[in-house]
Amino acid sequence: MDRIIVGALGLIAFGIPVSRGIFNIGTVTGLAFFGIIMLWGVFSKKLDPVIMNFFASHKGRIVAYVLLAVTVFAAITVSVETGCIVKAIFTSPKSSDVTLVVLGCKVNGSSPSLMLRERIDAAKEYLEKNPEAKCVLSGGQGSDENISEAQCMYDALVRDGISADRLYLEPNSTSTKENLDFSLKVIEENGLSRNIAVVTNEFHEYRASLIADEAGVEFSSVPARTAVWLLPTYLVREWYAIVFEVFFR
Repeated sequence: MDRIIVGALGLIAFGIPVSRGIFNIGTVTGLAFFGIIMLWGVFSKKLDPVIMNFFASHKGRIVAYVLLAVTVFAAITVSVETGCIVKAIFTSPKSSDVTLVVLGCKVNGSSPSLMLRERIDAAKEYLEKNPEAKCVLSGGQGSDENISEAQCMYDALVRDGISADRLYLEPNSTSTKENLDFSLKVIEENGLSRNIAVVTNEFHEYRASLIADEAGVEFSSVPARTAVWLLPTYLVREWYAIVFEVFFR
């Protein structure tokens, strides 16, 4: 029964984003993992004896050791990544001499998606508390977006009372790396501080810090608060993205 409950709760957690049209590798991983747990619980009376007999055999013991090694490796990797994410979240700006860089996210037509709205709100709060700060808004225009992500953020911040002369647009990037690389060009062209404070969702801050380090700029974070129902899917997705960033870029 415990496995059924755990599986059902996990399927709900990863199924909610799917019901809202969000489907990515994090969603697939979560649904697959908790689906297997739930099915194991439902058919445990038939499966448990078969599993026990298999692992009691010589081949089964080899498979068990391999599975244990993979599980331990995955657990260590996920734990280290999560620790790095948490550390990055709390890397706050040490002084007011920073340039805020807001990383783009999906635009629904001409309106910000929930996650982009979260980033806009975090940028607004920081800019209101730090009236001398300048801000680069970074994000291009996707095929299903009526305006660039940068323009969407600009329009929202100006409507929220932020002065337009504090905002600089970078409307061409299509990835986190381009967000930061292209934003640095805007910073250099306008003589802004190269000490950057990145506004993005909490889970995304560590990966942004890796790219900032590669570019040789001082990094700090202004994390946006992510809706609880989005966190499981995007956290798992981020685990994959960090591995790709570290080992394959």
